[in-house]
Amino acid sequence: MSRGLELVPTALARPDSLAGGLIAGRGPVALPRVSDVVRLDPRRALLSVDSFGTTSPEVATRLERVLNGEGFVVTTGQQPVLFTGPLYVVYKALTAIELARVLEERLDVPVVPVFWIASDDHDWEEIGQATILDRQGNLETIKLGPTSGFEGRAAGSAPLGPPVSSLLLRLSELVPANEFTDHYLELFRRSYTPERSVGEAFAGSLTGLLDGFDFAWLDAADPGVKRASRPFFQRMFE
Repeated sequence: MSRGLELVPTALARPDSLAGGLIAGRGPVALPRVSDVVRLDPRRALLSVDSFGTTSPEVATRLERVLNGEGFVVTTGQQPVLFTGPLYVVYKALTAIELARVLEERLDVPVVPVFWIASDDHDWEEIGQATILDRQGNLETIKLGPTSGFEGRAAGSAPLGPPVSSLLLRLSELVPANEFTDHYLELFRRSYTPERSVGEAFAGSLTGLLDGFDFAWLDAADPGVKRASRPFFQRMFE
């Protein structure tokens, strides 16, 4: 790493928590470094660019170099939450984008921000709801239940179905009217259509909200991701 750049990690887990114990080497298993678990040569490209979504051809080119071992990624992520979910989802994406920009300038190699869409998540109670500040300044929660046949299953690949249309109507009734309202309501109408999956709708709304920022995203449900994950999970099971 070039001189003049110092990144200081901060432990977020409480020492008395399960995560804190694992980090400290206590508990049912020791938590090794990821590099010790995976032991993969980064030049062995287990994932191709085709598994990623990218906001521009330039990002795809830089990502190709990273997958060939010539650079790095800065990654963050979230479950595919209804209407992009809490505001911190956008904050996380913007933070990864800005950190990648700074690191790329300092290191003089490609550094690509990658947003991980955790579409294997089963928690419909969290994924299928959004809390809105309405026109009276009150919090209003709107909910989308599991699609028939997807109860207890990963939510990302589930089609939104017809109920999402009534939720969009309710959203338009709730949000305050200003110079931005029509633009963002139209973005959600384009992203959240009945035939699209929960993961696809989330990716569409996130990239629309961050229009003008270059980044890549990766859906956990992608078949290429599943294949590339095998060595990691085999090592974990061992």
